[in-house]
Amino acid sequence: MRTFFGALLARIPVTGRLADRVGFSPAMLRASTAHFPGVGWLVGALAAVWGKAFAVMTTGAFHEDGLADVGDAAGSKSKPLRT
Repeated sequence: MRTFFGALLARIPVTGRLADRVGFSPAMLRASTAHFPGVGWLVGALAAVWGKAFAVMTTGAFHEDGLADVGDAAGSKSKPLRT
């Protein structure tokens, strides 16, 4: 678990007393590289959820409703009505 959290610190320079406090070392960084893909997926998923929630809150789900209507029409088995 420690190397998983070490993967989160990969782009943040950790030196001096902070490195001593969290137990960060170059060896820990090498060990944590196996967790980089998982951390990337986790951060990306959280960003996507946050972004979608923000879009829904700001637009009142207007675009999501339109997308649902298009999907509903595309899956319809009835013939199109001509007006």
